[in-house]
Formats: sequence, structure tokens, C-alpha cells
Amino acid sequence: MPTHTTSPTEVSSDLSASTSAQQLFAALDSSDPSGLLGYRCNATPFELLDAATYRQNAMIGVLHALSDSPRLNELSSGIINQCIEALLILSTDARALQAKAHETLLRSAMLDQ
Repeated sequence: MPTHTTSPTEVSSDLSASTSAQQLFAALDSSDPSGLLGYRCNATPFELLDAATYRQNAMIGVLHALSDSPRLNELSSGIINQCIEALLILSTDARALQAKAHETLLRSAMLDQ
């Protein structure tokens, strides 16, 4: 089986691509810069609000699925816990996107003055 060794040039290229990606992507949680949830740095406030709305709609979908279940009491606690975790992730993400959109709009309004 052939093995591939990484050359210093490839490592350098990977690192510069990673640095470029970090400049285009910002973590939603500023206390966790390595977070996987984030947004494009060049996203408009309206795109951020749209993304937040998609997450809120997904939360509503999960809640509808749970409420429409004919035998909700028969679902395993593991499945219910996973649904709750999904709702927490989606709601936290939506809140952060809305906050960033608000911050961007305020910054834009201050620059217009």
C-alpha cells in the first residue's frame, strides 16, 4: 500500500489556506474561536437574519414532529435528549446570528453618520 508523506510545501499551503478560511469565517461564539458554528465575514445583516430564520424554522419542525407523535411517551429518552440538544444548538445559533446582524446594522448606521 503506497504511503504519502507530506512535504513542507504542502503543510505551508494547508496552513495558509486555513488562515485564509479563518479570515472569511467567524465563529458565532466569540469565546470559542475554534467553534464550528459561524458565519461568513462578508455576510450582510439580511443574510444573517435569513440564516437565523432557517434555524428557527428547523426548531419549529422538530417541535411539530414531537407534538405530532402519536406515542410520544414511547420515544426513548435518548431520542428526546437528542431533540433537545438540537433545539439548544439551533436556538443558540439563531440568537447569535440575530445579534451579529443587529451589531452589523448598528455599525453600518454609525458609519453613515
